[in-house]
Amino acid sequence: MTVGRDQILDGRRVADAIREEVAREVEALRTRGVVARLDVVLVGDDPASRIYVRSKAKTSAELGMVSETHELPETTSQAEIESLVGRRDSGPAAVAWGHRRDGDSRPRRPGQGR
Repeated sequence: MTVGRDQILDGRRVADAIREEVAREVEALRTRGVVARLDVVLVGDDPASRIYVRSKAKTSAELGMVSETHELPETTSQAEIESLVGRRDSGPAAVAWGHRRDGDSRPRRPGQGR
């Protein structure tokens, strides 16, 4: 259905298409010996964040990816978080997508810092 120049999208159909594309990319990586994975660092005990992280883990599994959640207490320092991320982001194929406490969520190569 089109309204003026704006188009109404079928969100489910778009999401399904994206999932299919990602699943194909994950399989292509697997054929080259690369294991696609999602590592999540969950700081604190926010119930909504836990639901969100569980959802991402479930989706990752459905797409054929490995998923691991690292749960840390609210008192964890930024340096401790960065140390954990640094250990997980080793290797030439690693790309870090993070959401820092300051709201910056730009993709960064390992060791790229802020």
